[in-house]
Amino acid sequence: MKTAAAVGLALALAAPGAARAGAPAPAEAQPPAAGFAGAGLQPGGDGSWDLALATGVVGRFDGYRVDAGERNPGVLLFFGWSADAAWGEGRGRAARLRVQLFTGGEGPLFAPSEGEAEATYGIGPRELRFVVVRAEVARSPGLALQALVQLATLPSFEGTVPVGDGQLRVFYQLSPVELAWVRYYDRAHLGGVPGVRAESDRPGAASAARVRVTFELPPAVLASVGGDLLKLWDATDRRAGLEASLGGALLDRSVLVSALVRWEQYARRGPAPGEGRSADQLLLGAAATITF
Repeated sequence: MKTAAAVGLALALAAPGAARAGAPAPAEAQPPAAGFAGAGLQPGGDGSWDLALATGVVGRFDGYRVDAGERNPGVLLFFGWSADAAWGEGRGRAARLRVQLFTGGEGPLFAPSEGEAEATYGIGPRELRFVVVRAEVARSPGLALQALVQLATLPSFEGTVPVGDGQLRVFYQLSPVELAWVRYYDRAHLGGVPGVRAESDRPGAASAARVRVTFELPPAVLASVGGDLLKLWDATDRRAGLEASLGGALLDRSVLVSALVRWEQYARRGPAPGEGRSADQLLLGAAATITF
């Protein structure tokens, strides 16, 4: 998860709106929260879609060598899009769509190289929603991942819990059982290795979790920390990520300019039975997010 660039990396965005200086804003008026992988929007219950766009520049350090013997490209461009909607308060329904794209990771700066997409539909109050269906797909050459697909349904849960006067919010996502399928990148792929079953032969059961804590410091500063974890049950495969961000809201709280840092790792199977390998990378970035 995410959610690579889950990077488990993705957007954590909230609907635009103004708030009186020094006073906590209602959930639908929070400024967008920075982050590659994080929570979705916090829409109202009228069924309208809250949209957000993000773009930025990212520096990448370490990671699986895309070309053997050569350093990976160190500068990537980041583009993100997110949309959330909710219908009815209380025991309502909610949907989230999220796409993030990185370019430049395998060659030309504007050539798409990695990213992830998510679609989620849930029912229940904002604080505890039952996830009826959630699908995620990701690609991350820096983690030796050609493709990672996750599909979850009940029992899976997520929610956003305000703490105190609402200046602190906790987003969580828990999937005790889900389906995951993985294919390793290029020469890391195990297909054709004698006596070893390819990692992409069949999907397997997995567990996943994501948490993000966002602090609002009046009048317009936002800080957040978060992490995500995915573990396949019958293999050594494990994806983990930690990230933090600090940003400032501008233009009536509809724009957020932020600095971000994310560390992520993917532990995978090796070509020999019982052998394990891993790849990890550090991402440092600056991004701007606008909601409308």
